[in-house]
Amino acid sequence: MERKDRNETLQRLIDWDSFPSPSPLLMQLVDLASEEKATPKDLARIIEQDPGLTTRLIKLANSAAYARRRQISSISDAVMLMGYNRLRVMALTVSLRDGFPLGRVGGMDYERFWKTSLYRGILAQSLARCLKNESAGEEEAFVGGLILEMGMLLLFQICPESLKGAFPGGNVSLGETIDWERENLGMDHRAVGRLVLQRWQFPESLVEAQRFHGPEALEQSRPPLVRVLELARSACQLFFGKRTDFELIQRTAASIETSAEQVSEILCRTFFQVEQAAEMLRLQPSTDRDIMEALGKANRALARINESLQSNVEKFVKLVTENEASDNWCLSEALVDKKKAVENVLDAVAHEIRNPLMAIGGFAQRLARNVEAKSDLLKYAGIIIQESSRLEQVFKGVVAVSQPYQPTFGESDLIGILDDAIEELRSVMEEKRIEVIRNYGRELLPLLIDAKAIRKAIQQLLKTVIQLVEEESAVIQVELPSAQAVGEVRISISGRGWTIPDDVGKVLSGFDFSSKTLGVGFGLLMTRKILEAHEGTIHWKRTDASASFEVCLPAAAA
Repeated sequence: MERKDRNETLQRLIDWDSFPSPSPLLMQLVDLASEEKATPKDLARIIEQDPGLTTRLIKLANSAAYARRRQISSISDAVMLMGYNRLRVMALTVSLRDGFPLGRVGGMDYERFWKTSLYRGILAQSLARCLKNESAGEEEAFVGGLILEMGMLLLFQICPESLKGAFPGGNVSLGETIDWERENLGMDHRAVGRLVLQRWQFPESLVEAQRFHGPEALEQSRPPLVRVLELARSACQLFFGKRTDFELIQRTAASIETSAEQVSEILCRTFFQVEQAAEMLRLQPSTDRDIMEALGKANRALARINESLQSNVEKFVKLVTENEASDNWCLSEALVDKKKAVENVLDAVAHEIRNPLMAIGGFAQRLARNVEAKSDLLKYAGIIIQESSRLEQVFKGVVAVSQPYQPTFGESDLIGILDDAIEELRSVMEEKRIEVIRNYGRELLPLLIDAKAIRKAIQQLLKTVIQLVEEESAVIQVELPSAQAVGEVRISISGRGWTIPDDVGKVLSGFDFSSKTLGVGFGLLMTRKILEAHEGTIHWKRTDASASFEVCLPAAAA
């Protein structure tokens, strides 16, 4: 677009030539709201001439967005509650909203645009409320969030018919949208927004907020309002955009110096605040659909985490087992390099798992507390919570196995250790109707072992069996056979109603992990690490009717 044409287009926008015609009443209200001498009663007299606007403003004032203890029943009270700036922006928004269709026209999805704007406004208001050492102004943040992308609507109005079908309309990232607008229209909607807000005599802080987006908007030198609006805009992408990077929750929390739990709470609460405020813009509330869309993204994010985890685990296990086979992996330069490689894999796992998992799990848990009456949503949230927990345990397993282990030997009662390991899991086994039979064939002298670690190893084997149980009448038999080889003590965990899959067996014999064994794999790897540090071994076998793990420990008496 030529510079002359661009300037003419901008002038048309500033002069309202291409806008849907607002009602004279609303334009009178907008003008009056910008006058310093106007009073709430002056504004109320205009609003009360439009019964529809009166009803919508009072409903908004009584919505969860304001959380008032007393009911607002008059327009004057609603005006005082909302403030002139918010009232003015709501009047303009109502005017523009009523002048545009809902649904999709070309590349512009109007319903999605208005709903996203409302989410963004409420999110910005809540995030501004969390600021500790700075102030963005809650009301100003709401207004800024609501109008942040208003220029997009106006730019679409003057977009040539031949390009309207390709107009991004908020369906791609903001950066991609702005690039397309500049290339095809010679300007972008943020520039349009700045000029129009100046025409409407909005505060300079809101005009300036249009200038920045992306990383530059989050620079510490930016005004708090600019940062809050960018955070709210990014967070909305978890609802309506293509983003699935839930670690955004942690980054948002760090930016405003609050907790990730607080940010998750804000995101979840926004669904229900929008539901009550949607009527103001005559939008059809779709909270369940919006929540389901967010949960779907969480689920897809977990699938990607699981996929990347698999490849990282394979690298990690290979490196760890190579290092463990060395007498002293810190003496050789090559082994030092391997240790560094292990640390790099751990860093990658931490980045790809811990942060997003914490965010996804916390987000799903908070949603679950608010959708108790909606079984489908609750069930879906429960699945995500369960998968998040499983992957988190895998991450903890990676960390545990990576740590050096040196036994702390002491005089210990092996029978007491076995009993303790069983008792700690009794409630779980009773819940799954697993019968436990103890068969200690002979008295044992006290042994020199690391009692805490051996109990952990036995307990992990029992946990693995519990996970493998498929029948209701399963039996676990824990034995200390009477006939023992000289110089060793054997512990057998066997039974029926469960079997040992090849995948699990490979973990014990060859450190071979698959997606099916991530949940138990690191526990078994830790078990093997503990036993080998005691110069012990572990074996497994199965038949059509039973399965067993057998642990052998040196019988060095105390």
